[in-house]
Amino acid sequence: MGLTTGVRAMVARFIGEGNREAAIHVAQQGYIITAVFTLFLSLIGFFLTVPILRLLGAAPDVIAQGAPYIRIQFVVSIFMTCRMTTDAIMEASGDTMTPMKLTAIYRVFHVILVPFMVYGWWIFPRLETSGAAWTGVASQSIAMTLGLWIMLTGRSRLRLTFKNFRPDPALIWRLVKVSIPASITGMGQSLAQFLVLSFIAPFGTVAVAAHALAQRVDMFVHMPAMAMGMGAGVLAGQNLGAGQPARAQRTAWLAVGIGSASLFL
Repeated sequence: MGLTTGVRAMVARFIGEGNREAAIHVAQQGYIITAVFTLFLSLIGFFLTVPILRLLGAAPDVIAQGAPYIRIQFVVSIFMTCRMTTDAIMEASGDTMTPMKLTAIYRVFHVILVPFMVYGWWIFPRLETSGAAWTGVASQSIAMTLGLWIMLTGRSRLRLTFKNFRPDPALIWRLVKVSIPASITGMGQSLAQFLVLSFIAPFGTVAVAAHALAQRVDMFVHMPAMAMGMGAGVLAGQNLGAGQPARAQRTAWLAVGIGSASLFL
């Protein structure tokens, strides 16, 4: 998520400048970062899933059910990271409706398919928690494929092309530097959640499950404010690219006000 923040910010900046070729070049480098980071994630998932769960104090039966799920999610995470990068590029270009529609499609598909894969309905095998993971892979791959097709065929505001594609180490490093603050912020929040979870784990599996459900509710409540922040980031980047720093500042403060109000409500 931190890396896509950098891609979103730089694509928006070049869109504001009216430099679509530079925006496409940034998008291309964003996919390179996605591929490298995904390889790193896959290695973590393959070798360290069980040690991580043990470190968190998970019970043996939880590890037995959870490890296959996490391994699948890690090893095939290219579908998720590529989808996130594609969404970030479309949003930065000013097209927020297409990612929303794609999300609705793959979420509905996910919800419908889950019981078939988990419980073994109809012709599907009973895969339990692994079935939930494979359903996620299927839905994310559909969203990724549709998103790339939309971008490559020019059905979004920015038509992606890999013509004259080449790695640009200087730009990649610039993207990484822009992404580092957002990555550290997100990792800090996740680390805090891990610490809280490690305190809850000794109270048993039911307590951990209750905490996980509460986290889902908390995420749902905060989602409007997070979306407002993402939208404000895109508009601020476009305004800065267009040489309108005062308007970018007003956008940021307006987003803070609306986001805070949504949380109070």
